[in-house]
Amino acid sequence: MSWATREAFQSEMDEFDAVRLRKEEWNYLDRKLNALYKLQFEGDTSELTRQRVGRIEALQAVLCGDPAALAQEPPARRHRA
Repeated sequence: MSWATREAFQSEMDEFDAVRLRKEEWNYLDRKLNALYKLQFEGDTSELTRQRVGRIEALQAVLCGDPAALAQEPPARRHRA
């Protein structure tokens, strides 16, 4: 690759870094969310776990392009009897 100017090079590198950081953030959130899903599967029905799952799911929605997701209340979850 050849860049006409330093600004063109810097712009391309900034874009590359932004993509890489989004991927790293997604992977981090995905690992946390999978661990929380595992806890729920094993019987954790605490409100704290449900809230954490809701927050991480909202962050993932934002990374998918829905910034309004952070302002929304997470959907109510049904408790198992």
